[in-house]
Parts: sequence; structure tokens; C-alpha cells
Amino acid sequence: AQLAQGCRSLKGDERFRHFFSNLEQLEQLVKERSQALAGDNQQYAEESAKVDQVIAANQAQINAMNAELITRSQKLSEQQQLLTRAEGLYKRLLIEIRSLKSAEEEGRIQGKPVDHGTRIAALMEQVPNHQAAVAKRTADRSAVQAHVDAARKEVDRFTEEGRRLHKQKAEFEKSFRQRLGVRSQGVEEAEKEILAEGAHIARGLLSQRGGIAIPEEALDAVRTADAEVLREMKTQRLLEMALTAYDHNCYKQGRNFIIAAVVVLVMIVVIKVVGSHQPDESDDSSSESSRITCVELQRPV
Repeated sequence: AQLAQGCRSLKGDERFRHFFSNLEQLEQLVKERSQALAGDNQQYAEESAKVDQVIAANQAQINAMNAELITRSQKLSEQQQLLTRAEGLYKRLLIEIRSLKSAEEEGRIQGKPVDHGTRIAALMEQVPNHQAAVAKRTADRSAVQAHVDAARKEVDRFTEEGRRLHKQKAEFEKSFRQRLGVRSQGVEEAEKEILAEGAHIARGLLSQRGGIAIPEEALDAVRTADAEVLREMKTQRLLEMALTAYDHNCYKQGRNFIIAAVVVLVMIVVIKVVGSHQPDESDDSSSESSRITCVELQRPV
């Protein structure tokens, strides 16, 4: 194919123009498909940037609403403390009034009258003010609670919108990846056709013996490539012959024979080693007879 590209100047010759007509059509096809692929890539980049901007804006809204939610939650905590304090003061006031009334009732029962009327009256005058304070703090807390709930709903809404945008982006990227894959495959196929056509042109030019002056270095490159292909073909043929000659059953038989021979050899060695360590029975019997004879000679006459 490189040789064909190096001979492009021959297309100006009427005798060789037909060699390059199909190649030029394929090159035009690659150019068109490459331009279409580049256009899709550009469109993908632009659309992806738009989606990313929308997602970033949505995330900014989420962050802002989360900050607002924290602020409102702090205010709610402050209002709850004020309400708790107001309720505590009101409860202590009521407890003190009940204690004074109980003391008066106990004094009457014991015959020791106790008069707390003035103090009780003064405390009763404070009850409406405490009730109003509790009501106001309750209303304030409810208003802040409503603001907190609203902020939390906004956070949830923007969060759900973010999930939808991310899902939309994933579907968008999947669709574009499929389209770009088809485009890329088309370009690759056309480029392969150009290589094949270039090789076809080079073969045709080489067949014009003596008609075309081809540089010697180009011919050397072709010869080198041919030699490499020939070596690879020989290697492949040897592998094919080896695979054809291979017999798995014979291999299994040979393997089993070797294993059995090794086992038998090991057993023989073990038997020899064990036998060499056993005592000789004849030696034992001779020793016993000698001992008996010595005992008999020692008996008194």
C-alpha cells in the first residue's frame, strides 16, 4: 500500500490512470465519513457541555438551598429554645400559685390560717402575660418550622431534578457512543479498503515488468515483507502438522506408563530398604543354642 502511495504520480499517465480510480473514490469516502465523525464529535461535545452546565446550575441551587436550610434550622433551634424558656417560666408560675393555694388549704385544715391572697393575686395577674408569651413563641416557632419545611422541599426537588439530569446525560452519552461507534467503524472499514486497494494497485504496477521505474528501496521493502510472511507461513504449517500428528490417547498411555514405572521403582527401593534392616533368623537360632549349651555345662555332676 505504501508503494502504491509512492507511485501516485503515475495517475497522470493514461496507461495507469485506471489503477487509481477506485482508490480515489475510497479516499473520498474516508474523507466524508471522517467529516461526519468529526461533526458528531463536535455535536457531542456541545450537547455534553450544555447538559453539564445545567447540572452545574442545579448543583449550585442544591448547595444554596442546603445552606439556607442550615440557616433556617438554626433559627428554628433558637425559636425552640425561646419557646421552651417561655413554657418553663409559665409552668413555674403555675406551680408557685398551686403551692400557695395548697399552703392556705393546709393551714385551714390544721386550724392555722395562712393568707397568701395578695401574693396569689399578684401572680395571677402575670398569667395572661406568660400565656401571651408562650402563644407568641409557639407562633414564631411554627412560622420558622414552615420555612424549614419549605427549604427542605426545595432541596428535595432540586436533588430529584439532579438525578433526572444525570440519568438524561447517561442516556444521551449512550446514544452518542453508539452513533460514534458506527461512524468510527465506517471510517475503519473504509481505511482497510484503502489499504487493500493500495496493495492491489501495487501488485498491478509490479506486474508491469519494465514499464515502471520502481525505486530499489521500495522493492527491498516488499521482498523483506514477503520473506517475513513466508517464515510465518512455514511456522504455521509446522504447527498445523504437529496438531494433526498429535494423538491424545497415545499421550495418556505414555503418561500412565511412566507413572506406573515410577511407582514400581519406588516400591522396589522401599522393599530393599526395609529388608536390609530386619535381623537374620539363623543368627538368632545359633545364639540361642550356644546359650543353652553353656547353661548345661554349668550344671553340677
